[in-house]
Amino acid sequence: MGSTLEASICFSLILIILAAFIVYPNEIRKDSVVQAKTAVSEMRFRLRSEKPVETREIDGHMVADTSPEQVNTMICGIIDCIKIGGGN
Repeated sequence: MGSTLEASICFSLILIILAAFIVYPNEIRKDSVVQAKTAVSEMRFRLRSEKPVETREIDGHMVADTSPEQVNTMICGIIDCIKIGGGN
C-alpha cells in the first residue's frame, strides 16, 4: 500500500495546490486594483482638463487629452481674425 513518506508527499502537494488557489487570485486582485486606480486617475484628468490640448504622465504612461470644442473655438477665432484683418 502506501508508505508514510508517500502520504506526506501527497499531503504536501495538496497543500501547495490549495495555497496556489488562495494566493494566485490575490495577486490578480492586486493588479486589478492598480489598473483601476490608474483608470480613475486618467478619467479624472480627461474630465478636468481645461486646455485645448494637454498631456500628463500618469503611472509612467503619457496621457493626452484634446477638447474638440475648445480646438474648434480656437480655429474659428483664428479664422475670424484673418477675415477681420482683410485676408481672403
